[in-house]
Amino acid sequence: MPVESGTADEAGHKIGDVCLTYIDDSIYIEITKLASDRYELGWSDQVANEWFEELPSLPMAVVRMAAILQCGEHSWDRGTVDLEEFTHAATKLLDFATSGWETHKNQTTIHTGETLLPIDTTASSDLKSAQ
Repeated sequence: MPVESGTADEAGHKIGDVCLTYIDDSIYIEITKLASDRYELGWSDQVANEWFEELPSLPMAVVRMAAILQCGEHSWDRGTVDLEEFTHAATKLLDFATSGWETHKNQTTIHTGETLLPIDTTASSDLKSAQ
């Protein structure tokens, strides 16, 4: 499963640059910078279908890419949620995955609308005690 990536950070990508590409026999995914705060995630099932979505940041596009790859790894028996619901859930996930954890350290779930995502608080504690 080859992955291609540039060496420039998000600020270094120019409009029209392909930031990340993933290719295998069953899927092709590409993230392209559209504007200073917009990215396009284009993907194909390598048969006849193509989809294009706009996302507000490179990290958000990478998380959406991971969700699509997860569907593919499960033989497309899983589907992605609509983009609005995904963006809401991914924003919370990215917040908790970064410094947002400190402001919510007593929570054991992330509320994403109708869905609750569990947080592994033992892994976070183990990481902090190892530092």
